[in-house]
Amino acid sequence: MNAMENIEVIPQTVVDRKTSILKSRLDPEKARLIGEEQKTNLFLKFGFLKPKSDDISLIGFTKYYEPFIFIGGKYSIDYCKKHVFEIKANNQMEKVFIGGTEFKFEPLSATDPSRVLKLVAEEHSHYENKTYFILDRLMREIAPEKIPLAPFENEMENLDNFDIDFRKDRISLEEEINFIRSKIVKRPSDADTIVKEMFEITERLTVYNPIYELSFQNVKNAKEVTILIDGITGKLTIAKFTKVTEKVGPSEKVDQKKLNIKTRFFRENPKKETLIDTTISNEHLNSLDQNRTLEKEISAPPISEADSKFEVNNAITLATDLLKRLGFKNKIEPLKVSQDGELHVVDLSVENKVAKVVINTKTKEVKEYEIQELNSSY
Repeated sequence: MNAMENIEVIPQTVVDRKTSILKSRLDPEKARLIGEEQKTNLFLKFGFLKPKSDDISLIGFTKYYEPFIFIGGKYSIDYCKKHVFEIKANNQMEKVFIGGTEFKFEPLSATDPSRVLKLVAEEHSHYENKTYFILDRLMREIAPEKIPLAPFENEMENLDNFDIDFRKDRISLEEEINFIRSKIVKRPSDADTIVKEMFEITERLTVYNPIYELSFQNVKNAKEVTILIDGITGKLTIAKFTKVTEKVGPSEKVDQKKLNIKTRFFRENPKKETLIDTTISNEHLNSLDQNRTLEKEISAPPISEADSKFEVNNAITLATDLLKRLGFKNKIEPLKVSQDGELHVVDLSVENKVAKVVINTKTKEVKEYEIQELNSSY
């Protein structure tokens, strides 16, 4: 590898960050109306039975702004590389003069008597790349076509001056520079000499997209569903399901203080133990073509291998059956099974979503579950 490739390229210029808010096309009442129209579809039973509209209540409504980070850069390099030119001699040619210097022809090789003249010269070349990328606040790349189009409502310099719920991004300037450098700075491996090299950060823009967050509750069973509605496109996304562990009868009043409601956004539990690994296979997975390599995170406490496999298979079966009852029929694929105390936590991929189902395999009871869109910001 050329030693020059190990020399870090520092941007000569970095533009200041600009911040803008996209203008919402939906006002709060319109967003609320969309939620009301769709609320019974959020609580389907067996995939098709809808509850009564009066049984679903709106218990939470807020508006926040989700950031998209635009980062652009430009890179160019002028460099020299060695190039050997070979000139074959004819029968009469003995030597040549170039710029007053004499050059003689020599045999091509020990086995090939053909006479050639080898001239070592420098070849000057130029490479240039200019582009931009879009990231979410967790530094994941976003396709440009997924960014809604809307006029700017405000252009800001200091977010603290605005009484608005902004979701703050976690990307530092150093991370921005490292990201764009990894994408566009490409030094040629055969460069012998760099004549000129330029790296610039030409675009730093944060655009805030309006999002409405609505939470609905089924008063019959206290189950909650939170949805996100894009303030520009009106697209509805299910952010999370929350299910209580206690069973509530249809005639019982729901006491909010006594409900054991767990809200999780797929945060990893450092104490949980992954029980499934590449050595485990079962008929349930084979029948659905759902074999998947799953990593073992930490050593589980002593447990019978047969009991472990039985509980894992049971957990996967119960979780898959739940998703089918919710209306998901295709592409249900288990990703990981972990033990959280007496419970099993099953992560599954389902129709461009990620589901997490918490199951007590001894009682065969689904304690709670959540379903998240893959492109959700949570």
